[in-house]
Amino acid sequence: IMGSAWHFGEGDTREVPEHPARPLLALARGIAVVWPPLALHRAEIEPILAALGAPTLGAGLVGPDVAQLCWLANGVLILGVVPREAWFAHLTDLALLAVMAVALPALLSFALYFALWHTPAHVAAVRPLWAAASPTERRWGVAFALAGVSGVLALALRGRWAPGWAAPMFVGLAAVTVPHGWWIERWRRAAR
Repeated sequence: IMGSAWHFGEGDTREVPEHPARPLLALARGIAVVWPPLALHRAEIEPILAALGAPTLGAGLVGPDVAQLCWLANGVLILGVVPREAWFAHLTDLALLAVMAVALPALLSFALYFALWHTPAHVAAVRPLWAAASPTERRWGVAFALAGVSGVLALALRGRWAPGWAAPMFVGLAAVTVPHGWWIERWRRAAR
């Protein structure tokens, strides 16, 4: 979960100028994406965690207070790290994430984040890097993208969560997430 949070936060704050607290902003942003849906929808998430053999969410890690703390920390860091002219965009994004986490089931909230924030950001970031990539890197990039899209489509078409199929799906998505993050970061660094 923390690896995903870091990856999402890094992607969502990549345009923020260098600042000593920028890594904290990235982590807070990623946590604001990942943790509030978990904290607010424990009953939905617990069966999936149980099916994965993962530990349950401790009582101190869930609930509206924890979600509010995630959003507050991200908001304070936005005001301290992000240039003033970009405050509105970052705070609006944070507010939309909060509304989705409160109003929607956790997994739908994650799906919308992927569709509306994460995927478009990757497409924009990868497009100029694609031409510089080797054929092997392109093949791996396509393989990871297809695996991720297949997982999201399977989740969307299934229409409901059943622990019997959710566990293998999450294991598969987790197996794609780490190399996906590694390749994206490698391409970004190569472009600098």
